[in-house]
Amino acid sequence: MVGIVLDKEVTIQEYRNTSDVGYAQKPEWCFLKTAMAKIIVKSGDTKDEPQGPMVYDRVEIILYYDGEIKTGHRIVYGGQTYKIRHMQEFGEQQVGQNVYTRLTAIKWYERD
Repeated sequence: MVGIVLDKEVTIQEYRNTSDVGYAQKPEWCFLKTAMAKIIVKSGDTKDEPQGPMVYDRVEIILYYDGEIKTGHRIVYGGQTYKIRHMQEFGEQQVGQNVYTRLTAIKWYERD
């Protein structure tokens, strides 16, 4: 069986409290790890928000299974941020085959 080509390096971030000067805790997005991935744009749309229309893309991100990655994390690639909405494992753990994780994520375009 031919594997999936993971040709993009992405950064996974988690939201956690960090200590600042004076030991004050401050929640922020922090580096968790990098991973190789395949990114597939599935659709795009505009959502009406109280502040005005917001454009977004729905993407599928495939990477090797990693138990540390959770739906509360986000992925950064190419200067864009992807919020993980759903995760699903697929593939079989056999000799010569890999188990993958398929992430459904939303890429939001921030307004200035």
